[in-house]
Amino acid sequence: MAAIGIAAIALTVLAFYHVRTLPEILKPAPTTKPSASAPATPSPTPSATAPETPIYDRATERFLTSTGDVLWRGIAGRCGSAEPLLERSIDGGFTWADVTPNYLAIKQLLAVAPFADGEAEIIALVGESCEVQLLRTFTQGQFWESYPDALRDAEYVNPEDPDIFVSPQGSVSAPCRGSHGMRTNEDLTAVMCGDAAHLLVRGGDWARIFPSEALAVDVVGEDAVVAHRSRSCDGITITRVSRGVVIPETPSSCVTLASPTGPIAIEVTSDQALVWSGDEWATAGLDDG
Repeated sequence: MAAIGIAAIALTVLAFYHVRTLPEILKPAPTTKPSASAPATPSPTPSATAPETPIYDRATERFLTSTGDVLWRGIAGRCGSAEPLLERSIDGGFTWADVTPNYLAIKQLLAVAPFADGEAEIIALVGESCEVQLLRTFTQGQFWESYPDALRDAEYVNPEDPDIFVSPQGSVSAPCRGSHGMRTNEDLTAVMCGDAAHLLVRGGDWARIFPSEALAVDVVGEDAVVAHRSRSCDGITITRVSRGVVIPETPSSCVTLASPTGPIAIEVTSDQALVWSGDEWATAGLDDG
């Protein structure tokens, strides 16, 4: 499978073989007052207004995937102002190693996906020009190499216009402004719009899928799996959805978390969902349905 704020945010992730503080999303530069001009009559001082907040701060977007017994996760960062983070775990998420390819001047993550046995590929903005590249590793994240031909067959968010998805079939408009958390497979694309998950079946149209109060979404086979809030769960509920319809015979799973808020990523395997929320890491069993 190829896939694939302006607010002060500090994220902290437990690491791995040592504790690592996540990169701080830089605050916007203070607004400077214009220099005084000739008119003697002063203008009324405008009332203070809060800066406009973007619909979604992509610098905080999280990615999570698995290949075999190896897990990969990342935080997007922002080209020019916030460092990305890419990590790898070989013990089920108990410890994580930082494998961000900083030596390539990676500036922002757009997608993280499994590749080969225990390896991964990423789509990232690289260098001072923030060029889109698809990078693969065959050395467990130690070294990465660019694959331009593979990029042409990839699906990812257009960094110059995040409301457009790039795909081998051409550009696809997102179902909303500020969509995020795109997950794809051969037949499906799923994204988040606020607290709603949306699903696109190849050749069809975007459709909102339930349950409501969604936090994250993933696709597996012909189904989507939605992480969402529910009254019956003091944490995050995981529900399998078949082409937009909740499968009745598949019970939802409840993942108890101390703080199920903020950026969340999930990864679904055949029988379980992995959940990354805040500094917490949890799993939920899934019935194949």
